[in-house]
Amino acid sequence: MTQNLNVGLQNSILKLLILDPNFIKLVAGDLKTEYFGSIISRKIAQICLDYYAHYKTAPEQHFNDEIHAAISHLDTEEKQDYVDFIQRLEGISPNFDYVLSRVSSFVKQREFENSAIKFAELTADEDFDDAEALMYQTLKKGMYEKEEAFDYLTDFSNLEKRGEAETYLMKTGIDALDKLVGGYKRGELLCTMGGYKGKKTWFLLHLAKTAVQEHGLNVIYFSHEVSELELEMRLDMMISKRASQEKYFGTVQEYPIYDPKTKQIQIQPEKARSIYNSNIVKFNRGMFGQNQGQIKFKKYPMGTCSIERMENYIDYLEQFHDFIPDVIITDYVEIMDLSKYGNETRHQINQGYIKLKGLADERNVFVATVSQVTTGALEKEKITMKDIAEDRRKVGNVDLMLAVSGTNEQDKLGMGRVTIIATRSRGDMGQHCMYSHCLPIGQFAISSWLGDDLTRAAFEAFGEDI
Repeated sequence: MTQNLNVGLQNSILKLLILDPNFIKLVAGDLKTEYFGSIISRKIAQICLDYYAHYKTAPEQHFNDEIHAAISHLDTEEKQDYVDFIQRLEGISPNFDYVLSRVSSFVKQREFENSAIKFAELTADEDFDDAEALMYQTLKKGMYEKEEAFDYLTDFSNLEKRGEAETYLMKTGIDALDKLVGGYKRGELLCTMGGYKGKKTWFLLHLAKTAVQEHGLNVIYFSHEVSELELEMRLDMMISKRASQEKYFGTVQEYPIYDPKTKQIQIQPEKARSIYNSNIVKFNRGMFGQNQGQIKFKKYPMGTCSIERMENYIDYLEQFHDFIPDVIITDYVEIMDLSKYGNETRHQINQGYIKLKGLADERNVFVATVSQVTTGALEKEKITMKDIAEDRRKVGNVDLMLAVSGTNEQDKLGMGRVTIIATRSRGDMGQHCMYSHCLPIGQFAISSWLGDDLTRAAFEAFGEDI
């Protein structure tokens, strides 16, 4: 039997019913109030559907008038329950495409279940015409316009938006990189290349931190290598600017900072303090989550987690914890269980990346992963496509491929490079930016800049030869 819509999804549906004319137009014929679990949610859904039946649009700014009229007969306590519920809805930012796809799947399953018994009865009575008509009508249920093919000759809806500024789910968290690629989008797959101990995990954690702290997004981070405790510690260091190793306590750490006003590189000193102060950490976690975003870590033993298992866990989070991710991170594909994709490693990896790209498309989320470079590229300043390890077809399966790298000299001075290896739609292959870091206190991409002249200036600021 079909599972009920979970509370988080119900609330997302209600928010779209209230505010989105396109959404209510698509689902009004199929959505039933019985799909909602509480009296309040059923009442709100009914108000929206009744409003659409009369005016052929969503209530939007008229919703408050509609709800006030509908609950005017209730006592003060009951009215307050509605007020509290609606206030909770205000904090929700639904993922339109994903919510629509879930409603579609739910409606289809419900209709199939309801029609199956009737179909069997009609078939047993040899009433094949009515049985065929029933199944045809059932198959149409939940089939919304979003699932139909684009008609190039008759559909001009996208032309009005052509030429408008790109819409991004989030910034990269590295200002100079934003100038090159703009940001990250829903439906995209990012792969970031790097060497062994090449700061790939720091890069992913910085991405996750940016998504939650600056954009209020939900992030699920799947690790197949680094432990949950290590990820927790590193993120605490990031948001607290504190050290986890005793040898750094009380020392002064220095790193380069780009000043956009003077367009100069300056050296920033920072005294390293201990992370082992639970009150400070709790306070910083509270500040970190102020934008209502969440992050969850899930560790699997190396080589045991398949992409399908990841998807099952994402479904579990949605069903039982009302958690729908906007960003999915997996560290990393090559050490997952890819055994179902054949016997040859290169074919397994290729199919793994194809599956990840499908995950981004189907759930309308941003997916990020990392991968290793060849041994010969471990200490290269600039990584290129020739340095990709294992199957190079992964380049064709991602929307954006970046590389984090840097020489030993740059690393000692707290600098690194991010290079565009491949891109479908923005930025140019080979373009790069520099970033500064101070990993003893958990800081990745503190500052960033474009131009080799500034990199030389950074060396000079430290009194080093480039």
